[in-house]
Order: sequence, then C-alpha cells, then structure tokens
Amino acid sequence: MQSVTIHTSFVVATLWFLLGLHLISISAPSGATGRISARLAPSLLALNCFLWAIQNTLLACNLLGAPQQLVLLRPILAMLLGPSLYFYYLVSTRPHFQFRAHQFIHLLPLLVLTFLLFADLTKAYFLIDAFILISMSSYTLFIMLNLSSVQRLTSDENLNNEAEDKREYKKEVYLWLWLVSGMMLISVVVDIAILIELMLTNKPLAESVWLAFGSTLFLLFSAFVLLCFLRRSSLFEWVYVLGEARRQKYASSKLTDEDCKQYFKKLERLLNSNKPYKDGRLKLGDVAKLLELNPRVLSEVVNRRCAMNFSSYLNTYRVEEVKRLLLAEPEKNITELMFDSGFVTKSTFNKEFARVCGCSPSAYRAQNLP
Repeated sequence: MQSVTIHTSFVVATLWFLLGLHLISISAPSGATGRISARLAPSLLALNCFLWAIQNTLLACNLLGAPQQLVLLRPILAMLLGPSLYFYYLVSTRPHFQFRAHQFIHLLPLLVLTFLLFADLTKAYFLIDAFILISMSSYTLFIMLNLSSVQRLTSDENLNNEAEDKREYKKEVYLWLWLVSGMMLISVVVDIAILIELMLTNKPLAESVWLAFGSTLFLLFSAFVLLCFLRRSSLFEWVYVLGEARRQKYASSKLTDEDCKQYFKKLERLLNSNKPYKDGRLKLGDVAKLLELNPRVLSEVVNRRCAMNFSSYLNTYRVEEVKRLLLAEPEKNITELMFDSGFVTKSTFNKEFARVCGCSPSAYRAQNLP
C-alpha cells in the first residue's frame, strides 16, 4: 500500500506541476496591464496547481523517510492552500479585484504555524493538524457559502467585452469554483479520517487506508482536470477567451504596444489630476478631445489595457471616488455621494459598485468605518 501511495502522489504532483506550467504559459493580451481577472486568474490558478504539486511531492518524500526539515515544509505550505484558493475565488468572481495591503493578514496563521513547528513544540502536533484543517475548511466553506453570488457578479457585462462570451462562460466559472472547492472540502474530510484512523489503530502513516483512498481520489480528480485542459473543455475556456478575443479584435491594428502605453498614461494623468469623471455627462469623445486623440484610438487603448469598454473604465474611477467619500464623509447620504462622484442613475451605481467591490455601498461603509 505504501508503494502505491508514493507512486500515486508523484503522479499527481507531476500532473499539477504540468498544469501550472501550462497556465503560466498563457500570456496576457498584448499591452494589457490593468488589474483584471483576465490576467490574474491564470496566475492564481497556476499558484494553486504548484501548491498541490508540492504538497503531493512532500507527502511522497515523507513516506520515503525524508529529513525532518523537508517534512516540516508540508504543513507550512498547507496553510497557503486556503488563502490561495480564496484569492482565486475573488479574482474569478470580481473582474476588477485589487490586492490591498490589509489582505496580508491572511498570512498570519501561516506565520503562527511556522513558529509552532520550528519552536519544536512536539506536544502541539495535534494542535498543528487541527490548525491546518480549520484553516482549509474555513476558507472552503466561506467560498461555497458565497458561490450563490457568483452568477450575479459574473453576469456583469464587463466580465468581458463580448456579451455572448459572458453568457456562454459564466456557468463554467461557477461550476469550476464548485468543483475545486468541493475537492478541497473532501480533502479536509479525508485528512480528518486519516487522523482518526492513526489514533485508533496506531498505524504508521504509510499504512493508512484513508491515505491511499484520498491519494487515489485526488489522482482521479487531477486526471479529469488534465483531460479537460487537453480537450480545451468549456470548463476552462473562460481562462483563455478574454485574451484571445482581444488579440483577434486588434490583430490588424496599427496602434503599437508602446503607443497604447503612452496614451494610457496620459489618460490616467488626466483622470487623476482633474477628475473629469465627476461630470456625469462626460463621454468618450469629450475625453478624446482633451487628449487630442481619435475616439476610436482611445477606445482601443482602454480595451487593450484594461479589458473593458470606456464607460466601464470611467465608472471604475467613479466607484473609487465613492469609496473615498463614504469613509471621508460618513454623515452624507449615499445617494448624494453617488451624484457627487459622477453617477447619474442609482441602478447603474449599484451595479457598478457591486462589480468593483463585491458588496453594496452601505455594506462597504459599515465594514470600513470604526
């Protein structure tokens, strides 16, 4: 049984490592630098693949009698599984998700666990196992409980620029998140079963029936995911579709990447300095005139750099202004702040705020005010 588990773990590790390399090879659209899910999703999915690959490699090394220092890496990296899946979930369901400094708090449990391990607290091994399982199950359950909001968020017209792509792939995003979260939860259950088995029977880890079962199950899941990638299944087509659609759309464009970069910098300077977006009547042509650009050129620049149309890009700035005002002027009515930031209708405001922040304006204010 030990030999089978070791070989299975190495095979699983190889599969996930190859998938991670494949995802890394998916390049972002030419000139794209915006903070968008089209760029971050493949990278974060690759990170999860590499973590799963390393975990299975370390498991096999542990069963082969690897040095203690190497064995300690497995529980440390296990604490990254929950946060990495959580950030992948955020990027997949919020097209304009941005990493913030305060989100590094998700690494705090990892630092605590590292201290426990290297402090040689041998009596805390059970506590360490419990710590890891609580972390993984908490993140997984949070994601599964919030997946009901995925359909609403991914149905936003700015998930990509083509409405037909939006309709076609939002179900696949939802399904994949359910699959990977479900597999993570099953892994937690299997790990608990392994701990109970070892405590009741005093078997060595290598002889655990539940470990062999879990390894086999994860191998089947890994093979399924690999097959989906090889067949270019619609389950993962959304990972590719945004970049490919834009590359095809602008394949014959005479606008170079360097031109896009320079024009986009000029646009950002204009919007950040004068805040013209606070005028609800502002149109693409108005901004193009201020920048001395053809409106079509400006539209292409925004699309290639940020994977959204100009109106959505402008509304992103307006949402950031609303976020600032919500905290700076807590006594003001939200509707008043909406108009101050350049929004004209409440329906558009609520939709755009949910797209960018994943919550309502009132919820954002309540969460961030002391």
